Amino acid sequence: MLDAWRAGRGDTKDFDLQRLRRAQWLVERHKRSPAWKKVSERSRPEYERTLNMVMEHKLANGAELGLLEQVI
Repeated sequence: MLDAWRAGRGDTKDFDLQRLRRAQWLVERHKRSPAWKKVSERSRPEYERTLNMVMEHKLANGAELGLLEQVI
């Protein structure tokens, strides 16, 4: 998924048409993938909490990690 995100390849879906090139986009793609379906319903809230913490992480320049745009 990461390689596809970097290259702009993959299945075209409504979400993809937004052409978000941020780390948040990658997380949302993962949550819409078959891999997310393998995570048990019981574990999903913890996964969500952890992903949110990572996306909200402040970098040295004050930017949030989840809002960083892809640089090719």
